[in-house]
Amino acid sequence: MMVSPLLNLQGMKLPSMSRTLVLLGLLGWLLPLSACAGPTAERGPSPEATEAHADTTTESASKKPTAKAKASKARAAKAKRDEMAEVLAIIGSPKELAARADEASAKLRSIAKKDPKNVLAHYNLGLIAWSRGDRQSAAASWKQALSINANYLPARARLAHLKLIQGDKDGAVKDLKRIIDKEAGGDPYQAEARNILAEIAISERRWEDARRHARNVLLGDADNMNAYLNLALTYFRHRLVDTALLIADTALKRRPDAAALHNLMGLIYLKKDNSRLAMNSFSKALAANPSLVDAKLNLAALELSYGDFQSALARFDSVLGLLPNDPEIVMSRAVALRGLERYDEAAEGYKKALALDSGYVQAQYNLCVLHHQYTSKWNEALANCQAYAATLPKRGKKRRELNRRIRSIKSTIEALGPDEDEEATEPEVGVDESDGESEGADATGEVEETPPVEAPPKAEDQENAEAAPPAPTPESP
Repeated sequence: MMVSPLLNLQGMKLPSMSRTLVLLGLLGWLLPLSACAGPTAERGPSPEATEAHADTTTESASKKPTAKAKASKARAAKAKRDEMAEVLAIIGSPKELAARADEASAKLRSIAKKDPKNVLAHYNLGLIAWSRGDRQSAAASWKQALSINANYLPARARLAHLKLIQGDKDGAVKDLKRIIDKEAGGDPYQAEARNILAEIAISERRWEDARRHARNVLLGDADNMNAYLNLALTYFRHRLVDTALLIADTALKRRPDAAALHNLMGLIYLKKDNSRLAMNSFSKALAANPSLVDAKLNLAALELSYGDFQSALARFDSVLGLLPNDPEIVMSRAVALRGLERYDEAAEGYKKALALDSGYVQAQYNLCVLHHQYTSKWNEALANCQAYAATLPKRGKKRRELNRRIRSIKSTIEALGPDEDEEATEPEVGVDESDGESEGADATGEVEETPPVEAPPKAEDQENAEAAPPAPTPESP
């Protein structure tokens, strides 16, 4: 999704930050972390979860337990519940998880060691591993949970999601549908499965299916923030922005620290051309979840549009630590470097983006602009502009803008002559004798690009990041 035209960077072509909703699991599946049949990260541990893992050791039939033994057993059971509740409190808060993930993992391993059949411990170990990008360990933990309880639906849903992002969409959808099939022993309101199915429907523009899945989640769990996120996102993608705003606002009243919903609110405000409220929403998202990549990217793109290149660069650097080979982020960082007049580094960034994805022609265009308007390296400017022009249709406003730019560069090269210093003269920008004005071109003949900064959530990441009213659910995520 492209955001409003307010985010125009002169001549700079920014990446679509919507990246891979469908890439990371569609929309932002981070940590629906609660315990039982379909809770999400938005909720605390369910009563069933704690009860299910109480000490089940029974006394010998030939021995009647003494009062002291009963009291000891009760204390042990309470200690187990308290320990798990403490871990779930860490996992359920993105801030806490960022600071205490190792502690939470250690506690869960300790619980699993004392009680190897504790399904919840293995499941949540998988969620923490997933949040760190360790898919292999996450899958191993969820499979371990299923070896204890073959019908533990949240773990089945997570493994189906993994199958989805590995490319087996048909197999994943089949597994997810079985999870919500009551006749097959499933749960029609199972949150993880329904939220993933909603995300798939959104990616395929099947709006009614997406709404149906989201609302079914909310029928089973009226506080499921992933479901609100998906529902709001469905309307947002369907261009019903005011309805999306109403849903997101309703959800945030129930859960004010829902980071992915604040991120979506920022995108909604951008659509409504209110950059001040958009920035405020992205900032709230990061305050609630400092690790929310989508909010960092959105805020960085806004900062680029305002000329705050240093802050934008810092945000892109932090995200590149997690996604070092994402060409869009690499190129966005180069735009910030260009704004800081670090031209050689910017050029290297654009070249790296092209090396990561040879079809990423936006980087080629930015090299064209960089050398034409900032470094005065005319031959490099000409080569990159021509390479980019070759990817465009033969007719159209953007092609006309490139043709004007190329003519300007050629005129400058001819005027300088072969013996002149290539960097001695400023370029004549925007010379055009025949094409007329190109829509979207500024006074220098540059095309105004709208940096797409949509980085929605995912069904996993309601606290996690591309979410109808009280019964509804994101856009990465």
